[in-house]
Amino acid sequence: MSAETFIQLDKTLRDETIPVVFYFDEGLARSKQMFADLNANLSKPSAAINALYDLRNPFNRFVLDALERHPEINALIDKERTTIGAKSVKLWSLVHWKKFAEKLLGVSEAGFANLPENETEAMAKFFDTVVGNMQPTFRLLDRVITGVITPETLRTDFIIGHAVFLESLGLALSSLADLAPEVTLDVMKSLSSLAYNKDNDLWAGRCVKADRMVKNNDSVKLTAAQLRRTAGLELSNSMIETSLRHGLDY
Repeated sequence: MSAETFIQLDKTLRDETIPVVFYFDEGLARSKQMFADLNANLSKPSAAINALYDLRNPFNRFVLDALERHPEINALIDKERTTIGAKSVKLWSLVHWKKFAEKLLGVSEAGFANLPENETEAMAKFFDTVVGNMQPTFRLLDRVITGVITPETLRTDFIIGHAVFLESLGLALSSLADLAPEVTLDVMKSLSSLAYNKDNDLWAGRCVKADRMVKNNDSVKLTAAQLRRTAGLELSNSMIETSLRHGLDY
């Protein structure tokens, strides 16, 4: 029934007023930021949710924008969950990619905000060189993207489907940041010959222990050290120290 009908039924209603509040729509980006602010102050949001919606954080914006340039990889990233379930159709969390970017670019999330524009532009180009070449370098990843195998299968049988490998890859390639893109491509090509199955002795004691994947600071360094050895890159002092401490070759 219309308002006019109600007024005809009850003449006193014509003197009533109804408050109406209008809000200026500032777009989806503003709404996302409000959501992030509310969560940050009223409850503890997941790291992934915070990374997705808190666009005041320049590092969040950098990683999200960079991933948008690589849609095949981006499609495999869960933007809202910090951990990935065993049967998930996604391979990684957004949090995993933030850590990958920190390792690859040699910068902390906090320190990124203070970098000049020319440095962040160079970082974006290096990121694109590496991520843009992941699919041809790692044929297993290509098989997931093309639907030949499932993310669950990759996670179950191979180290590539785990965050520890992603972070290790970033650390292993970080020394190439200031070199020509062709050098990075050649190094990554050498990594394509490795066998990334979990039962390969190469990964035992590095990121696989007692048939289980292990992710901590040491496992990232040890796995990165093996990747650098394969590529003929110099190991950092920290990688050497960690390898010796675990009784592994370097």
